[in-house]
Amino acid sequence: MVTIKDITLESPAETLGLQAGDRIVTINDHGIYDILGLRFWSSDSELDITVNRNGKPIYLRCEKYPDEDLGVAISPLKVRRCANKCVFCYVDQLPKGLRAPLYVKDEDFRLSFLHGNYVTLTNLKHKDLQRIIDERLSPLYVSAHATDPKIRQRLLGLRAPDNILQTMKLLISAGIRLHTQIVICPGWNDGDVLEQTVKDMAVLVPGVQSISLVPVGLTKHRSGLTPLRQLTTKEAQDIMGFVKRWQAYFLQQVGMRIIYPSDELLLMTNSRIPGTSYYDDFPQVENGVGLIRLLINELQRDRRKLPKQLNNKTITFVTGVLAAPILRDRVVPVLERVKGLKINVIAVKNRLLGDTVTVSGLLAGRDILNELKNKELGDAVVLPKNVLNYNDLFLDDLSLMEFRKALKTRVFVYDQNEKFSQILRKIGEKIE
Repeated sequence: MVTIKDITLESPAETLGLQAGDRIVTINDHGIYDILGLRFWSSDSELDITVNRNGKPIYLRCEKYPDEDLGVAISPLKVRRCANKCVFCYVDQLPKGLRAPLYVKDEDFRLSFLHGNYVTLTNLKHKDLQRIIDERLSPLYVSAHATDPKIRQRLLGLRAPDNILQTMKLLISAGIRLHTQIVICPGWNDGDVLEQTVKDMAVLVPGVQSISLVPVGLTKHRSGLTPLRQLTTKEAQDIMGFVKRWQAYFLQQVGMRIIYPSDELLLMTNSRIPGTSYYDDFPQVENGVGLIRLLINELQRDRRKLPKQLNNKTITFVTGVLAAPILRDRVVPVLERVKGLKINVIAVKNRLLGDTVTVSGLLAGRDILNELKNKELGDAVVLPKNVLNYNDLFLDDLSLMEFRKALKTRVFVYDQNEKFSQILRKIGEKIE
C-alpha cells in the first residue's frame, strides 16, 4: 500500500473524498506498492479502490475519463539496493568525498523501466516478475555480462549459479523487451565466454532488442579488490571484429545490427566513427553507445546557425583524454570556419580516479580547475554536459557556481539545450 501525501484540487481523488494520510491498498483488486502500480492500475475509467484510513478499510467506487490522473501525490520510490558483489563494481572503486548518490548501489527493476538503469535481475522474486509482466514494465535494461550460470556467479559475487537466460526467456515470452549490456572483463567473460553469451541471447532476439559491449572501467582505488586488468588494444580490436561478424549475422536475420560497441571501444581502437544508420534507433545512447555520432550530427545541423564571424575570440574546450582527438579532428575544424574564432582543446587527466579513467563524464571539477590553472583560456571555457549532474554538481561535489568563481572566466556547458551556435553568439554579443 502507498500513503497519500497530497490531493490535487478538482481531481477524481478530491471528488471521492480521499485525504492526505489515507493508504491506498488496492485498485481493482491489484495491490498498490508504488507510483508505477498507482499510475498503471488507476488508468482505467472505472476503479474499485480500497483505502485504509486510521486503521479502518474504506471501499470506494470511482468513475473518471480513461487515463485521467487520479490526483494523488505519494512518497517517492524507496530504491532497492544491490546485494551483489560484482568483481568490477564501480562503486567499490570510488574514493571518499564524492556526491553522496554515487555510493548508492541500486538494483531496482522500476528504475530500469523509468530511467534506463541497468539491473542484473538477481533479486527478483516471483511477485516482482509478475508485477513486471502485469504492469507491462517494458523495456528493461539488463546487465547480462555472461549467460553461463557459474561464470555469472563468479562475476557478480553470488552465492549460487544464476541462470539469467531462464529469467530473460520468461519475461520475453510475456512481451517484455530487453536492452542488454556486457561489461567485458579480460580473462573472465571475453573470448569463448563472450561468444557463448551472445549466441545464447541471439536466440532471444527480437525480445532482446540490443546488446552493448563496454570495456571494464578500473580506477586507482582497487586496494583489496579482486585483481582485474583493462583490455589491451589488441583485445579491443578483436572485439571490434567480433562485433562486425555478429552484426552481419543480425542484419541478415532481423535487419538490424542488434550488437553495438561502446564509443570507448571505438576510440580505443582508433576506429572510424560509424554513420547514423549503424546505430539503428540508438537504443543505448545513455550507455555511451553512439554519443559521438549524435554530437557530429548535431554539429552538422547546427553549423548553418553559426555566426559568420567573431572579433578575435578564443574559447577553450574541456574534455577527457579519450574524446580529445574527436573534438580536435571533427568539431574544431567546423567551428573554426567562423572568421576570427580560435579554439583550444584541453584534455584533462583524471587525477581523482587515475590515469586509466579517460572519459569526460568521470572528471572531477577540481581536476579540471587544476588542469586549467595558469593556462591561457581566452574568452570562455566550454564544458561537456556529462561532467555535471542534474543539480549542476561535478563528481567531487563541486558546484558549477563554485567552479565559475574559482576559474574567473566565462563558462558555458554544451548540451542539447545550449548548442555551439548559441554559445558562440552569446560570446560575441556580450563582449563585443
